[in-house]
Amino acid sequence: MEEREELKSILGYLPVVARSWSLFWPSQAVETLKDLGRGRVNSGEVLFTAISDLRRSLSASSSRPLTPGAADGYALFFDDIMSREESGKWFGEVFPALANLLLRLPSLLQLHYQNAEDTALRLLGSQQPGLVLLSQELISALLGCSLLCLFPVTDRSAKHLPTINFDHLFAALCDSYNQKQENKIWCIIHYFEKITSRMPMGFVSFERKVLPLEPTPLRISYPKAEFWSNSVIPLCRFEVHRSGLIEDQSSGALEVDFANKYIGGGALHRGCVQEEIRFMINPELIASMLFMSSMADNEAIEIVGAERFSNYTGYASSFRFCVSAAPRIYTLQLHRKLPQPDPTRPAKPPLYNFISSFGLVRCSTRVIHTTLSATLSDSLPKLSFNLRSVNTTSFPPHRFVSSDLLRHCTQA
Repeated sequence: MEEREELKSILGYLPVVARSWSLFWPSQAVETLKDLGRGRVNSGEVLFTAISDLRRSLSASSSRPLTPGAADGYALFFDDIMSREESGKWFGEVFPALANLLLRLPSLLQLHYQNAEDTALRLLGSQQPGLVLLSQELISALLGCSLLCLFPVTDRSAKHLPTINFDHLFAALCDSYNQKQENKIWCIIHYFEKITSRMPMGFVSFERKVLPLEPTPLRISYPKAEFWSNSVIPLCRFEVHRSGLIEDQSSGALEVDFANKYIGGGALHRGCVQEEIRFMINPELIASMLFMSSMADNEAIEIVGAERFSNYTGYASSFRFCVSAAPRIYTLQLHRKLPQPDPTRPAKPPLYNFISSFGLVRCSTRVIHTTLSATLSDSLPKLSFNLRSVNTTSFPPHRFVSSDLLRHCTQA
C-alpha cells in the first residue's frame, strides 16, 4: 500500500500512518476517537480539548500550533451561539456519529486505493494534469478531519496548498464577530448533520486541467495575449442576465469561478463572496483544498458531482444560512481527453478549440464586454450569460470550474 506513488505523494498531508500494506490511526488517536464516539463531549470547550488530545497523538499535526483564537471560536459557536436544543443534538447524535466515521477513515482510504487506478487520491501540483475520484463517504471523513484540525500543515505552504483545517474559520468568528462568519459555520454544521443521518453514496471528481504554454503538434496550447487583442472573429449571439444565482441555473449550466489562484479562495478564512459561498453550500468542494495546489495562468480545476446541502440568502456581509436545500446530485463526468484535430473536417476557429478542449468558459463583466466580444465564433452554440453564471447546452450539466486561465485576457 505505502509503495503506491499516489499515496506517497499525499501521505505526508494525511493524519493517518502507513505501514506495510495498511493505513491506521496511532493507538492513542483510536482511543480518543472511541471516547468521542461514546458521546463524551458535551460543549465547545470540551470539544477543543479533545481536538488538542487528538493532535498530540498525531505528531505531524501538532508540529505547528493552531491559529490563536481557535479555542475561543469553537467555544463561542458551540456553547453560546448554538441553542441548548441544537447543542444537545450535535453532541448527543451528530458528533459521536462523526467520530465513529473518522475511526473508519483508514479503511475507507485503503478501499479507495484498492479500487482506484489512475484516479487515486494524490497531490496534484502546478502543471500536473490529472483526475481524482473520491466517494462522498470518504470526503465526509476527510472533512471531519478538517473540523478537528487533524491535517498536517507544516509543508503545505511549500507546495502552494491552501488552508484545509477549520481553525481559521472558527478563530475568525471570535476575533471579530460578524454574522456572515457564523452563518458560514452553520452551513458546515448542517452538512455534518445531513451526512451523519444519511450518508450519500455517490462520487465526486476533481480534475486539474493544463494547457501547454508552448505550441505542440496536434494539441491546443495556451493562447498568448496577442491572440485575443488581434482577433477579428465576430461574437456569436449571447444574453446577459442581471438577476439569478450561479448555483440555481437549470440543467446544462457550467458554473465558473476565477477569483483566486488558490482553490476555495477565502472559504476557510473570512471570505464570503461567490467562490466561498459555493464552498459553504457544497462543502464537498472543500476536499479539493487538501490536494490541489495553486493554479497558474494556463490551468483550471474542474469539480463534478458535489452535492448542495444548504440554501442561503444575501451576499458577503449579508450572507445567511437557510435550512437545507433539496437534494441535487450533479452529473459525474470522468476522463475527457483533449480533442485532437480531424484533418477530414473543416478547421474551427482557435477559441472554439480552446473552449471545447477545456469544457469551460471563464467570464466576468470585463470578459463579456471585451474578450468574448472579439473572439467567439458563430460556430459555437448560442450562449446565455449571467453576470454570475454561464449556461450552454453544449457542456455537461452542473460542473464547478475554478480557473486562472484568462486573467491576462481580462486585462486586454
